[in-house]
Amino acid sequence: FFGEGIGSPTHPLKVFEFTGNDSLVHVADAYIYLWESSNLYDVVFCGDVNNNGKPELMIHGTDFIGMYTNRDNIWLIEATGDNQYELVWYDSLYTPAAQEMGCRSSAGDVTGDGIPEIILSLTTAVRIIQYIPGYGYAYIWQKQYAYNTGNISTAVYDINNNGINDVIISVQHQVENRVTYIYEKAFSISEKYLKITPYFYVLPKITSDSLKISYFLKSSKSADFYIYNILGEKVYFKKIKKEGEFYLNLKRLKFAPGIYFLRILSPEFKKTEKIIFWRK
Repeated sequence: FFGEGIGSPTHPLKVFEFTGNDSLVHVADAYIYLWESSNLYDVVFCGDVNNNGKPELMIHGTDFIGMYTNRDNIWLIEATGDNQYELVWYDSLYTPAAQEMGCRSSAGDVTGDGIPEIILSLTTAVRIIQYIPGYGYAYIWQKQYAYNTGNISTAVYDINNNGINDVIISVQHQVENRVTYIYEKAFSISEKYLKITPYFYVLPKITSDSLKISYFLKSSKSADFYIYNILGEKVYFKKIKKEGEFYLNLKRLKFAPGIYFLRILSPEFKKTEKIIFWRK
């Protein structure tokens, strides 16, 4: 997919069905608007990631937005009925720019619970997306690679035939130097990961000016949450508890359009997320 306005009334997503004899038939148009939609080269049939009996499709693309930064947009679309589709999750990640893009994601059960996960390939990193009941879609694992990588491709396959699927990652460090890495789930890591590791996620709500803030601080009883503008000036402060989630409506807070940095700070954990706010 290329160009703006994909999923709009004038540029719907086309759905095709395989009918045998090497034939594809156009069966439906999906009017799910994918805003900021360019370079949508990474499309993966994921299976039933949220285990509700309805399969999901991931559409992912990378925009070059500055000399050193890419923006990765990720949409998850679910089949809700016969030729009916719905957007169930969206995220936008800012990643280091790379000379080569063209990443290829994949999906499969890598935690051993019988439910598939999504192996998301970014320009310089790989993340695993898992659906956590009662929480939603979450990043449960990440592997970062060097700044000059690109064209990361992944696959899910039980390569050592031990009953546990492996994550196979092919990374292009230079044009003529491609390296393959293989990872396998450690015992019980999927059950313990979110409880052991502190996290801080900023997720945009699809239909509003709100941000969903989700966090877990491990041992701290509380932490400080700040928002800074591009000049480094503090424009928002909130004391937060050990874990939880809350929403911020930037329009109601009267934030001007621009770049902001959201920071969570506790004795043993600190992290900063960058956002770009465009007022509607």
